[in-house]
Amino acid sequence: DTLYTYSELRSGWICLTKKSGKELQERTLSIAEKKMFDEAKLTEIGNLEGSNAIRFVTNPNEIQRIKESFGHRIMPSRFILTKKQQEVGQMWKAKARWILLGHKDPNAQQLERHAPTPATPTVYLAFQILSSLRYKLVIMDVSSAFGQSAKTDTIIQILTAVYGLVNAPAVWRKTVQRVLDQLGYVESTFDPCLYYLPFLASENPQRLRGCAGLVPLDVDDFVQGGNERHSQLMESLRQKFRFGKWRVIYGSSGEYLGRTVHQTEEFEIHVSMDIEEKLKPIILSRDKVKDESRVLDASETTLVRGAGGSLLWIGRECRPDLGASCAMSMSWSKEGPTVRNIKFINKTIQELHNTPEVLLKIISISLEDGLWMVFSDASVGNDGDK
Repeated sequence: DTLYTYSELRSGWICLTKKSGKELQERTLSIAEKKMFDEAKLTEIGNLEGSNAIRFVTNPNEIQRIKESFGHRIMPSRFILTKKQQEVGQMWKAKARWILLGHKDPNAQQLERHAPTPATPTVYLAFQILSSLRYKLVIMDVSSAFGQSAKTDTIIQILTAVYGLVNAPAVWRKTVQRVLDQLGYVESTFDPCLYYLPFLASENPQRLRGCAGLVPLDVDDFVQGGNERHSQLMESLRQKFRFGKWRVIYGSSGEYLGRTVHQTEEFEIHVSMDIEEKLKPIILSRDKVKDESRVLDASETTLVRGAGGSLLWIGRECRPDLGASCAMSMSWSKEGPTVRNIKFINKTIQELHNTPEVLLKIISISLEDGLWMVFSDASVGNDGDK
């Protein structure tokens, strides 16, 4: 991330921040870091070649023919360099993702893009079921997932879906969907990203609530758990795709979609976040914060939106005890946010920093003892004419 002092922002020079706070620029890397990312690039290309996702065209005659016949389909590409955070306490890992600039594809508008991700309630529903059925939680992610998609009608070097193509997530989703279907998993009507393995009659003679296995999908990140039959089917899945991480969380912890997930030996699931490193207060010069009613300028508003958006995500995903404060941090009048918003945001951030021990506990209660609760919002109930 890039940090500037207030005096730098108001001085005689101007700079542009990079599009993504996570992405690194090669010119800023040290010699040691550059070596690490060069190796990461070779690994990325090797993975794509190994999964038959790409083919290098080296014959000059073939290159010329391609340029003459398919010049309108040639797209530029580049590497995205990031520092991938490992498990808690481990050093970061150099990651190089090779992508196509798919938005320059003339056929982009005609390609299927439907690739949903699981809603927050789906993630915690899955955690609750796995905990209640006393299944061991497993976290996995797929290496170069899009490069392992089923082959589609493609051109020249690109033999299957590749990162950057607008239809890559949809193609990958269909590939995984087809494999899970073959293994006997069923897409949930609750969320199309949630797949479950129905009990066999012999596995559930008392016809209790639950399932033999559960697999929520978030693009190339998997969580799963189930009985012995489910575990055997997951090994079959493991033979279909190349996984970078496959970790049993029972009795330990791991990272999943920005959360630290721990499963105790009693099958409780605890969810927390490393907020100290991810969330910092907004700092302004003293003369800028005297008037709480002062409407913020464009650069200050950007800081508020960034910190407020992070608070909204944290409040929704892991800290419902501060959910109201997190939501109110993004509430202001039509004139725009004021200094008061910054002070409110900083106060909420400080409260999060002061309570790092607070976490979510998913208790291993019996599903047979569970009750369905519904909260409804009658927001149009005051319209007497309708």
